[in-house]
Amino acid sequence: RESKSTGDVPLSTYWFYLQAAGGALVTVCLIASCIWIAFSWFWQNYCLGRWMDAMQQPHATDHPHQWQHYQRAVASTLHQYLLSVVSVVVAYTFRTSFQSLCSIRAAQRIHNQLVRSVLLAPTSWFDATPIGRIINRFSQDVSTVDSSVMDHLMGFIDCVLGTISVVCVITSVMPLLFLPLCPILLFTGWVTFQYLRLSRELKRWESIKKSPVFVLLTETLNGLNTVRAFRQEARFYQECCQRIDAMNQCHLYLWISNRWLNFRMQILGATVAGTVGAGVVYYAGYSSSGGGGHGMAAPAAGLVLLYSLNFCDNLTWLARTHAEVRRAEVLLVWGGGVGVCTVVLTDRLFLLVVVSNGYEQCGAYRRVQRGRSREICR
Repeated sequence: RESKSTGDVPLSTYWFYLQAAGGALVTVCLIASCIWIAFSWFWQNYCLGRWMDAMQQPHATDHPHQWQHYQRAVASTLHQYLLSVVSVVVAYTFRTSFQSLCSIRAAQRIHNQLVRSVLLAPTSWFDATPIGRIINRFSQDVSTVDSSVMDHLMGFIDCVLGTISVVCVITSVMPLLFLPLCPILLFTGWVTFQYLRLSRELKRWESIKKSPVFVLLTETLNGLNTVRAFRQEARFYQECCQRIDAMNQCHLYLWISNRWLNFRMQILGATVAGTVGAGVVYYAGYSSSGGGGHGMAAPAAGLVLLYSLNFCDNLTWLARTHAEVRRAEVLLVWGGGVGVCTVVLTDRLFLLVVVSNGYEQCGAYRRVQRGRSREICR
């Protein structure tokens, strides 16, 4: 029978991929580039607010000193904004180039280790491992490692830093909002945990349900003459449709869980944005009524509102990228050599008995997969 892993993905699986990409130094450089990008975005938004605020300040054209001070303030904030834009461009260019090189290196090393683990496996391992599982590892799972794992890892780190920056900006500008944000963050963590647990199991089941499809197609093509001789085309067609439907059910439930997550994250994001907007109005009204407060600057208010609107997107993609990284779990384990296992002796003895009885009694061809016989043609 097809088996699947249970529980959370161990950290050693992620570390195996990072070691294939280059090790600890490469990991530090990738994390540093993500921090650089997050800081550059924050600096760019802050400098843009200061530049807009400097241009909107009242100035008197008949006073040369005030006019010169106004020009210097606008020029200074403009230069800071341009520097922040350059920093964002350089950070993204460096991260994209370095990320591509690391992804190619990791894909090559994992593929070579995967091929070596399969080719050096004992013959009994191939008797117990369905051929569809091997084909699935070398087709879609290899494609996922080649093109998606590094992107999802970097996206996950970006979303973590984005979520932290949203909370830090809101609590630093309006500290009183930390108390109402605590239950929202706790409920967000609970929703994310439920989605991760469900999506992890659905992705594992989807990977498992693909292997029987490959097995049936491979064995049907190899024994096509026998199938036609016994006129079993309709039965094989029906079985193939049933296996494809079982595979698509996991994919359908996975997208339903994505809609479930998106709907709740939209509600939580609107709650956070509404809470922050009410806080901005409260601080502005408290300052204008002479309550003794210093009020809130326009750039700070705009920055807080901008980050609060991004809160929903950061949390949604944080959960999705974390779930997508888990898709390569099985392949990474296989590439590390864990998938090369031995077969119990009773399985091979049962194989001999079944084949012997099959040829002696009715001439049926049977095959053993993980301790059970499966009939190919009657």
